[in-house]
Amino acid sequence: MRRILVLLIPLLVLSCRSGGTPRLEEQVARLRIEVDELKAKNAEAEQRAASDATSARAPMGDDRMHEEMLAELAALREAQAQLEATVDARPSAPAARPARPRPDPAAVYSQEIADAPFLGVRNAKVTIVKNFEFDCRFCNKADATMAQLLKDYKGELKIAYKHFIVHPSTATEPAHASCAAGMQGKFKKMKKLIWEHAFGPKDFSRKNLDLEGLARKANLRMARFRADRDGACVARVKQDQEQARAVGVTGTPAFYINGRFLSGARPLDQFKKLIDEELAKARARISGGEATAANYYQRFVLDAGLKKLATP
Repeated sequence: MRRILVLLIPLLVLSCRSGGTPRLEEQVARLRIEVDELKAKNAEAEQRAASDATSARAPMGDDRMHEEMLAELAALREAQAQLEATVDARPSAPAARPARPRPDPAAVYSQEIADAPFLGVRNAKVTIVKNFEFDCRFCNKADATMAQLLKDYKGELKIAYKHFIVHPSTATEPAHASCAAGMQGKFKKMKKLIWEHAFGPKDFSRKNLDLEGLARKANLRMARFRADRDGACVARVKQDQEQARAVGVTGTPAFYINGRFLSGARPLDQFKKLIDEELAKARARISGGEATAANYYQRFVLDAGLKKLATP
């Protein structure tokens, strides 16, 4: 009986475990193989039981062996019934979901950044739009890469921050608070405080998510902070979300380099490859009189770029 339980336990674990669980079809196929094996064992056990019942048994322990064999047969039948019931209860495989459209890496997508807080120079030849949220360790990790890029492309790069909320319960209020800080020119400082006090240590207690306390540390004017946080910033964060979703953002961080999509906290050289390509285009267009550094993003990204993801 112990051997039968050892056989069943892995099957029960497979049906409950997330992550590495095999596909439904593979699980059902394995269960059917086990049922077939048990059927064969049942048939063999039944033959032995029948043969034993009709033969003359010696008195030395054969009655006990016969009882054990019948018990094993009963256990095998029970195990077979349980496995067959499990197979019958498995739901049919769901229909495959259609593939979600993704941004074309060669295309240019338009995201408005007039009100977005930014680092770098205002009139940049290359603009990176970073769609982010606070409850995303990869967004924080990517900040080191952004800092290095600002050094390597000093005077030619701008990084604009747009909110895209993936975890509403933890990331929404910090988004509103950092937006309100940005309206007073303190986005960078407030963002750093929020990361250090709550999201770095992953402590979302009231003490560590005391956003008004952090606003005071950032030397914000509190009446204006509260008004912007509860008013304009609610609408602005929602607008950021809608615009990002329209051009294909589904997670964070998501970057658009002069409108060209790059997803995730990628290595520095992958950012540089796209930046160098876009910088060469911008320099050629500016030197040719097609644009200036001040209006380049407007003309060649906002006006020329796609406002939403093309769908099949």
